[in-house]
Amino acid sequence: FRSLAKAESSTFEAEAQAFTAKAHELMTRHALEHVLVTTGPGADDRPVARRICIDDPYADAKAHLLAVIAQACRSTAVLLGGLQMVTLVGFASDLAEVDVLFTSLLVQAQGSLDQLGRASEPGSRERTRGFRSSFLRGFAHRIGDRLQIAGAATVADLDRESGGALVPVMAERRDAVDHHVAEMHPQLRTKHVAGPTDRLGWYAGREAAGRGDLPRDRLGAG
Repeated sequence: FRSLAKAESSTFEAEAQAFTAKAHELMTRHALEHVLVTTGPGADDRPVARRICIDDPYADAKAHLLAVIAQACRSTAVLLGGLQMVTLVGFASDLAEVDVLFTSLLVQAQGSLDQLGRASEPGSRERTRGFRSSFLRGFAHRIGDRLQIAGAATVADLDRESGGALVPVMAERRDAVDHHVAEMHPQLRTKHVAGPTDRLGWYAGREAAGRGDLPRDRLGAG
């Protein structure tokens, strides 16, 4: 995870985002190559569940970041109502990727917020709870888009390399995850995610997550 370590230590957001995207690409490729090798008669890989505690402050915004990362990593996040806890459901290799990316992106988002705080006067808007929570939501929204794009391009590459074998396997795994979620939470309901309370904070977060020239943006799907 050298790329993520570089992302967390970088003081330049564009550089940090490039390192993060590269790490996501490499982890996705590794996980899906493993899927192609291990899938077949007798395979016993099954979805698993893992619970993650979300700490304050801004637990809701952090849970939203975790959910979009899980989706980009072929998994599902279920928020447990009334608890600062999220259940992740997916295959073990995918959940490992979620954990690594979530930890790293929280460090990066907090670093961006700290930079804004240092550049702002005491009592300024950038230091308010509403701004900072909205910043994290905007960051999550944009980074989720970018991870989805990077992951889709990696899937397209590997599917071509495997002669079209990957996409059907991924569909089967997606069905298996959905079935496991339904078994665990038969009365699960979809809840609308609350919008940002501070639009300036939202756009600042999206800007922080959107800066930089990601490797996959340059290379495209081919």
